Amino acid sequence: MKRITFTQFMNPVFVGKLSRYIAKDKINHIILGLISNPLIYFFVFLFLGIDTKNSWIAFVLCLAYHLSIEAYQMITKTGKGEFLDALAGMSSAIVILQPLMLLILN
Repeated sequence: MKRITFTQFMNPVFVGKLSRYIAKDKINHIILGLISNPLIYFFVFLFLGIDTKNSWIAFVLCLAYHLSIEAYQMITKTGKGEFLDALAGMSSAIVILQPLMLLILN
């Protein structure tokens, strides 16, 4: 397997080619998570205060939100209802929001 350099990886053409191999449904869940997860964190911090415990509450609410979307898809037969879709939606909370909040609050 050929090694890819960082500049090749950051090339928009390469990213465009890479996105062909990711299911459109997963991309939609990622975009939904990028929009909804920061809003969930914002409202939890607005109503409960900025605290490490509340950061974990927001994280669990994000997980519940994305799992409820998958449960809705399974019940109404509008989609497959995959756990990996919920993880794709949670990706911004897992990779960006929760680590950032823990760094800031600790």
